Amino acid sequence: METKTEVLDSVQLELTASATVAELHAALQARLGWDTPERLERLDGFTDSWTVAVHKGREMLADQTLAECGLGAADEVIIVRRVLVPETWKILKDDEEDSDDSSDDDW
Repeated sequence: METKTEVLDSVQLELTASATVAELHAALQARLGWDTPERLERLDGFTDSWTVAVHKGREMLADQTLAECGLGAADEVIIVRRVLVPETWKILKDDEEDSDDSSDDDW
């Protein structure tokens, strides 16, 4: 699996304490020009949320308010967004085999 860091700089958003974590995700998505979750490619079996917000080591749930998460005006939140990178995967047809020479035992 390939990972890619798109934004590592701090991004400041102005939200009220009554805003939900889902609204935080939407504000960041709009600010950074990210595709909406409906436009992202979802692989079979991947049911997790596309975006995870973490504050002081705890995941913030989408329906919680920022106040319920204990978030203050100057606090930082880490946002991780998982997006499929199409160049890193290939669907094999029935008559094809995986050409990777390494095995799981190598790890």
